[in-house]
Amino acid sequence: MIRFTCLILFLFLSIPAQATANGVKECYMSVGSQYQLTAHIASLNLSPSASPGDVIGTVTLDTSSFTCMASKTNDWVLQVIPRTSATSFAANVCTTNIAGIGVRYYDQYNGTMGCASWGSIATITGSNKTGSIPANQKLLEFVRTNDPLPAPGLYNLQTTVSLNAFNPALNSPADWGPLSISGDNTVVVSGCQMQNIVSNVDFGPVNRNSTQSKPFSLQFIGCVNDQDIQNFKKIANLIFTSPTLTTEGELGNCIANDCATGDIKISVKDFNNNLLNLNSNYPLINDPTTNLTYNFMATLTTINANAGKIEAVLNVEVNYN
Repeated sequence: MIRFTCLILFLFLSIPAQATANGVKECYMSVGSQYQLTAHIASLNLSPSASPGDVIGTVTLDTSSFTCMASKTNDWVLQVIPRTSATSFAANVCTTNIAGIGVRYYDQYNGTMGCASWGSIATITGSNKTGSIPANQKLLEFVRTNDPLPAPGLYNLQTTVSLNAFNPALNSPADWGPLSISGDNTVVVSGCQMQNIVSNVDFGPVNRNSTQSKPFSLQFIGCVNDQDIQNFKKIANLIFTSPTLTTEGELGNCIANDCATGDIKISVKDFNNNLLNLNSNYPLINDPTTNLTYNFMATLTTINANAGKIEAVLNVEVNYN
């Protein structure tokens, strides 16, 4: 008997859009683009089951070196200005353009910023007024708030952040920028989910040196319309795990004392009769239709097998590009 258990893991990938600020450039990049500060998304995993307060993604700054006006005797500070308002969830979780997703900004000391205030991301010191931002300094994190997510669809996640260069010798901070956050800023919100079931594939009694095949299926539910299905399939993949998964991408037999020994393996084919490598992701777009049932065939072979139990567990999860 083979027992298949299905688990759910929703991963929604997105990257914030670029924010810019223009003005007097009191500090400049020591190398590369003269005034552009860059950041990138380190992770973003949005699940409909995420609880309020769960961190669903982070954005980190790229390594940058700066030189500021040495005529100013005081230290320079590069500031991030969130330019937004706090959510009802928490004072340091700011609003974004997508309901249910907030953003928390961090300064260079890993302290949080106020949504209508500012925080320093670098201090430029010394007589020559040079300094740098270390690699992967956290700029912000996206947080699930207590507001419901919007209706299923595609959304562009945006921020309103701007940059300033500040020196106490100035009457006011000088606009400095832009801040460029690279990548696709699309967020996919989908109602689709895999039905969480435990499915038993029972081969019954089997003979030595034999081959038997049995079908099984995975069902997806909750999709609101055909477009939701298409959006879901474009980003969704199946991931397979098992304690007896072999390097060839097949299932081996259990290893307890009462388990049969020999060359025993279980392979899986999809609805198109393609052999699956269970060590690799399986894109749901392999079936581009609006069908929500995925049929598979498990094949058991027993070469020179000795008497005993044959059992394997295959865990199936959904992850998103």
